[in-house]
Amino acid sequence: MRRAEPGEGTRFAKAKARRIADLQASIAFFSAGNKAARERWVIRELLRNLGTRHSLSELVSVPPRDEPPDVVVRSGRFEIKEELDNNRQRHREFKQALERAKAATTMQGLFRRSGYSPITVGLPDLVFCAQRQGGLGLHKYGARLAASLDLAIYYNRLDVMELRPGSLAGSMPSEITAWRSVSMLFGRRAIVFYAARGAPRFIALAQGKVKLRS
Repeated sequence: MRRAEPGEGTRFAKAKARRIADLQASIAFFSAGNKAARERWVIRELLRNLGTRHSLSELVSVPPRDEPPDVVVRSGRFEIKEELDNNRQRHREFKQALERAKAATTMQGLFRRSGYSPITVGLPDLVFCAQRQGGLGLHKYGARLAASLDLAIYYNRLDVMELRPGSLAGSMPSEITAWRSVSMLFGRRAIVFYAARGAPRFIALAQGKVKLRS
C-alpha cells in the first residue's frame, strides 16, 4: 500500500472542497432561473475576447415579453443560442458530477469523467454550426426580424479543447448573411463570421477574424 505523503490529505480535502463549490456554482449558473444572467455573461465574454472595453451596466437583459433580442449593449441587439452536444442533459450532468465529487476519496475519482476524449475542430466545422443555428433562428423569427438582430452563438460542446489554425475566407451561407451579424464565443476566442451594414462597430471591425483574448 502506498504511504501518503505529508500534507497529501490536506491538499485533497482542499481540492475536494473547491471541486464541490465549483460544481454547485455551475448548477446554479446553468439553472433556468439564471437565464438572463447567463446570457449577459455570454455577451460579456464575447466583448472581452474581442478586446472591447465595456462596463457591466451596459449589458442589459430584455424582458421575456419583449424578446428578441436577449441582450442589448450599445447598438448591439444580441440573440443568443447555445451549441450543445445532441441529447446532452447538462443539469443532470453537473448533479451527477457533484455526487461523484462528494463521494470521491482520491484525486482521480474527484475529477474523473468517463468517455473523455479531447477533440480539435476547424473553422469549417464552426461555420457549419453557425449556419445550422442561423437557419433555426430564421425559421423561428423570419428573415425581416433576423436582419435586425445580432446572432451570438455560445459554443459549449463537451471535449472540444482546441481550434485548428485557419481562415474565414470565402462567402458565408445565406443562413448566416440573413442576420445583421453572426459571431461565436469559443472559449477565449471570439469569431465573427459576418457583419452587415449597420452591425455594431465592435463586431464589424472583427468581421472574418478569430480574436484570441490575451
